Amino acid sequence: LFLGLGFFYIAPPLAAETWRRAFKVESARWAQPIQARLDQRLGAMLMHMRTYQWFFFTLSAYKATAFFARIVRFPPVIVAAAVLALHFSCWGSAAPWPLMRNPVNYMPTNPMESLEASFKLPVFAKLTPLWPIYAVLPLLLPRDFPSSLPLQRQLMALGVRMPLVRAWWACCFIACGILQLYLPETHYLNLKADLSPMYISYGCKEQYFRPFNPAGCNAGLPQWSAAAAMHDAVHLCMTALMLIGFGAVMPRHASVFSAAGGNTLFCYLLHVPLTPLIQSSLALVFLDAIAVQPSSALRASATLCYVLLVQLALSRKLPEFSVAPAWLRSLLIHGRERMNTTLQSAPTLRRRPLVIGATAVLFSMALGSLLLSYFSSPARAEGMAPLYKSADTSAHASSLSLRGVAIAGSTEKHKRSPQGPKRSPHAHHGYGGGGARRT
Repeated sequence: LFLGLGFFYIAPPLAAETWRRAFKVESARWAQPIQARLDQRLGAMLMHMRTYQWFFFTLSAYKATAFFARIVRFPPVIVAAAVLALHFSCWGSAAPWPLMRNPVNYMPTNPMESLEASFKLPVFAKLTPLWPIYAVLPLLLPRDFPSSLPLQRQLMALGVRMPLVRAWWACCFIACGILQLYLPETHYLNLKADLSPMYISYGCKEQYFRPFNPAGCNAGLPQWSAAAAMHDAVHLCMTALMLIGFGAVMPRHASVFSAAGGNTLFCYLLHVPLTPLIQSSLALVFLDAIAVQPSSALRASATLCYVLLVQLALSRKLPEFSVAPAWLRSLLIHGRERMNTTLQSAPTLRRRPLVIGATAVLFSMALGSLLLSYFSSPARAEGMAPLYKSADTSAHASSLSLRGVAIAGSTEKHKRSPQGPKRSPHAHHGYGGGGARRT
């Protein structure tokens, strides 16, 4: 949670100001106006600076829910059932915040839409789509996974050797992975998050920019269907299958590469702020000083060394907690001891009526959301349609802004123009299959 807060509220302005100054020095040799070009480059390279932190807030919510369930002694099966109910019920526009998926979170009905659009609040659109992976799948795995795999003991009792069991799971993972490389985007088994009903509201495609565009949904709004719910369930099962298969291909003993896995989180933290190191002409200046010819072996070697250096910079692990002050370490140790005491002395489910009530509330919320979504009247959808159609396309440009980093011209310039703002060739905001535009 602290990592997410720091990299959502503190890191973006620092990264924007750092690269603004670097680009200003570099742009001294440009013939065109410096400021417009500077803003355009910063907006293109740091466009995800406020969006990639969703993982930390979502994972914190999962962990906080699991901690609460342990305190009140919720049976894991009840938690898993509630999570599955929330996953399949929060498919449409009736889902409350923060349980709504993309693109429902871009609708005016989202009470936090203005805070999310101004980057004062992170987006939780992936909260319910991925929750079953954290709450349900662990119940199906052995305690010592991935050393032991599901069905491994049963198959070995029938005479199947352990290497064959692991090879079968590994083949499942490899086969699913190869399918994702070659299947078209619209294929039933394609797990692409832009189109999969496991991630997106039923009947819609992922929308990357505000405001909500009804053209991104088949009927202008999310629509429930048994086929979409089944499609969602199939993708959940395929994801679980791939995760188990991925565990099967993991080495069973430590190697020289094992320590690298502990640094992947820090690569994720730093890969967006350090993107200009790769996607910048700053690197080209360095490479041109070594060899001008793009096809020369010397330039290729320098490029490889540069990429390795950037990767090492990404993989630097943050300082260990042992450098913290002694009073802070003692405070956390005392808090951990109190937490363990609370967990051990917590009353059981039978002696805590409040727990039963909380369980009923969870199921009531899930069931109510499902019923409200399923029985939402067409009149409500028709009444909301003018609201979406009246949204001005200038909000799209403002959503691309980094709140301090303008992108290729200001809104005032469009206001002064007698012809109004020019529409880009991608006026529909790039729904599914917009990988080239995002890149």
